[in-house]
Amino acid sequence: MAGPLPPLVGGMATVIGDLSHSSLVSATDLKLFNTAKQTPENRTLWQGVLARFELWRRWWSSLKSEKTTIVHIHTCSGLSFFLDGTLLWLAKFRRCPVVLHIHGARFDQFLDGLSIFLLSLARWISKNATRVVVLSDEWKEILSQRLPGAAIKVIRNGVPVPVELESKPKLKENVTILFLGNLSKRKGVWDLLDAMQSVPEKASLVLAGGEEDANIGQHVEETIKQFGLSDRVKWIGPVHGVEKQKLLRSTEPRPILERQLVWMIALYQKSSEVDEL
Repeated sequence: MAGPLPPLVGGMATVIGDLSHSSLVSATDLKLFNTAKQTPENRTLWQGVLARFELWRRWWSSLKSEKTTIVHIHTCSGLSFFLDGTLLWLAKFRRCPVVLHIHGARFDQFLDGLSIFLLSLARWISKNATRVVVLSDEWKEILSQRLPGAAIKVIRNGVPVPVELESKPKLKENVTILFLGNLSKRKGVWDLLDAMQSVPEKASLVLAGGEEDANIGQHVEETIKQFGLSDRVKWIGPVHGVEKQKLLRSTEPRPILERQLVWMIALYQKSSEVDEL
């Protein structure tokens, strides 16, 4: 399974982190491969090129094992997609089935903005994956039009539930609402703040995430004060690991990760039986 690994903050790293601590580990021989940027921000072009060749070398070496039967690549829009496409190409050269797992809310815009040559390359990458995983039925419809020939499968993101929360928790008089994600207009942060004005005062809201839109954190804090919600709404910035688990324990998450695991295990076990998936 290739992708950016925790402690990075973001959707892909979170999904990979959750899966790496799930029952998928006992159902498969899961090995993680970190594709996150390892070079410093002020690196030279030559350093970047050398780092990429080293990543390819390590990737090629990891595919030598006889136990390597499935390659699962988490990817998103931008240059990352084409760089991940090189991993797919190397895996196909090794004759490994490849699951290409697409994340990102702007992937359709990314495809629509490509030149004819790059769009053809994106379609080639997608068509050569054994399966292309998307996160919803809506995304399947959107990308089916843009990536003809790709074998698209829907696997929704799951949320891990701590063991102590697997039984129904007792409802508390005070309710904590958790928004876990980077702050942005497209994720409905302003709608959420507006809705909090109509929510009973016993409910509080915690916003946990970084700034996807420029300076949105400052605007969020100003809006909280403007709406008179300073005692009920807090923005605490990005969290991960133990701190994230503490936040989840303060709310009432629902056990939906298992559905994702069932699909994932089915994909792994039957990836070679294309017609049955």
